[in-house]
Amino acid sequence: MSQEKKPVKKNPQASTGQPEPKPQQEPQKAQVPEETIRCPQCGREIAANSHKCMICGCRLVEETETDLRQEWEERRQAILKRAEGLANQGIPEAKLGGFLEEDIKAFWYEGKGYKMLGKFRKVEQGKMAFSPLGLFFPSFWLAYRGRWAMSFAALGSIYGLSFVLNLLLTPLSMQGLNIGGMAINDFVVSVITTFISFFWAFYLPKYFWKVTKETLYEMGCENRPPVYDDEVVREILTAGKPSWVNLAIAVTCWLLLVVAIVNPTLELLQSRLLG
Repeated sequence: MSQEKKPVKKNPQASTGQPEPKPQQEPQKAQVPEETIRCPQCGREIAANSHKCMICGCRLVEETETDLRQEWEERRQAILKRAEGLANQGIPEAKLGGFLEEDIKAFWYEGKGYKMLGKFRKVEQGKMAFSPLGLFFPSFWLAYRGRWAMSFAALGSIYGLSFVLNLLLTPLSMQGLNIGGMAINDFVVSVITTFISFFWAFYLPKYFWKVTKETLYEMGCENRPPVYDDEVVREILTAGKPSWVNLAIAVTCWLLLVVAIVNPTLELLQSRLLG
């Protein structure tokens, strides 16, 4: 059987020997390079009209109180705008000091938020709130929450003052002066240390409530609607996240202070008095 040959299509331009026309390309628009400057803090290139560095957060323009208020209002409006699309994801409406209690608990991380919330309610009502951690470990707790200035203040008020009183009263105790069978330096240091520890136990709830309100205010969370916003929750958790590294550093500083400075100094003083 003979096979039928299929006709081959010929390109008319190929028969004439003319090249095929190339598709026309659209002319590219000239790109104007964006003017940039270098951040004075981290050295990265950023837009020249930036108010702050998006890498390290360094302020490039001196802000007035009006600018800060405007920035806060813009953040608040952004939260309200996002809340419009999340109206079906409501959260408890309970507020304390103008802030949602759910935000306060998120700032203090899960279960601890419920304990601190009760203390903050007492502070807001003008009552005294007691913190066991503030009684026994005020310096460590403050460092754990990233409040280094107050941590060193607590450390100095308790151990620094004890050290000074020991230096002053050890000569008297070496002469046999005692109170109720206890050396006078040990008695006075115990009384003063106990008093200062109770001061921190009652003061820290007030201090941490102030820190919580300031942080949530700067994040634009004051009077925000009771709507779950994943972005806001992540920002609050990040701002309130404690640090075990800070706690380890604080414990190390305390050990160095007691073991390397306080104890050797007191032993040297006693040896000189006895010698």
